[in-house]
Amino acid sequence: MEITADSPLPQLRDELQFMEAAVDGNGQSGFLIFDPVQHKYFRIGLIAARAFGVWVELFETSDAAGGTGADCTAGGVVERLKQRGVLLKLDELAALVRFVVGNCLSVSGQGEAKRFIESSNRAQQSLLMWGLHHYLFFKVPLLRPQRFLNAAFPFVRWLGSRVMIKTIIVLTLLGAFLAARQSEVFLHSFGHFANWQGAVSLVVTLVVLKTAHELGHAFVATRYKCQVPVMGVAFMVMLPMLYSEISDAWRLQSRRQRLMIDGAGMMTEMALGGICLFLWALLPDGPLRMACFFVATTGWIMSVMVNLSPFMRFDGYHILADSLGIHNLQPRGFALGKWQLRKILFGLRDDVPE
Repeated sequence: MEITADSPLPQLRDELQFMEAAVDGNGQSGFLIFDPVQHKYFRIGLIAARAFGVWVELFETSDAAGGTGADCTAGGVVERLKQRGVLLKLDELAALVRFVVGNCLSVSGQGEAKRFIESSNRAQQSLLMWGLHHYLFFKVPLLRPQRFLNAAFPFVRWLGSRVMIKTIIVLTLLGAFLAARQSEVFLHSFGHFANWQGAVSLVVTLVVLKTAHELGHAFVATRYKCQVPVMGVAFMVMLPMLYSEISDAWRLQSRRQRLMIDGAGMMTEMALGGICLFLWALLPDGPLRMACFFVATTGWIMSVMVNLSPFMRFDGYHILADSLGIHNLQPRGFALGKWQLRKILFGLRDDVPE
């Protein structure tokens, strides 16, 4: 997209919200743009935020004077920023314009309408072609849970109290001690997975655990005044898994609070696993004891082996990214990895991605 000093700028949508973002791992502050229509957050730097501020200011001045906005040009933004001690080049402003247009953050004009029509036409493809393009990952939203979360939260908030956490830790340690005294019986119980009844019980257990996992994320997000607009099922290579939309955590300034939301699902599963381990050691043989065994084993194994892995975009990835304060860790990591491989394998001397 070529931008000259006389190029008119697209008008930003009125419903966009600008807010201060948390400091990243390098100690740099930033700002967020929240699009309530798409429910998406975009992080921008300080200079970009000041450019957007002038951008909006020029359109407001034009509207107040009865103008059409055509006089809000790229050169006007650059010049006003220069008067305020901020140097912004036209090619840098062009990158901001591409960002705005590409993410549908401006008021729709003729060009954008054409782009939306083309996008809609591309979406109207055959079921086979849709499957080929989306089989790796797609989401199916099912519920809008915020009303339920707000109503239920006063009744479950005690589960996160210090007394309850200490109680769960004590019960888990006692359960581990008692199970160790019955180690042969405990290990023999894994044989129940080998028949169809055990397989069905395992599937039911996983559904219950993963539901509790997502509710853990959702309730902790609710505790910190974050909205959870949707919950549903995501399919990764056709393997179903529950998910919660908790991107509102971007609003939080506290890294500790974001980490609490990131880890809430695993902590819920592990707490249930610890309690069930204790109950397994006390209960007599029967369906209830076997159910506790399934929860105790799958709760720990699945959480540690799957959710804690930072190599897929599960809880472990978000915990690592928030711990380091690195945003967009996966795409930036892939970009650096490709650059390094090209350099080693082919001797290419491309510029470092960042």
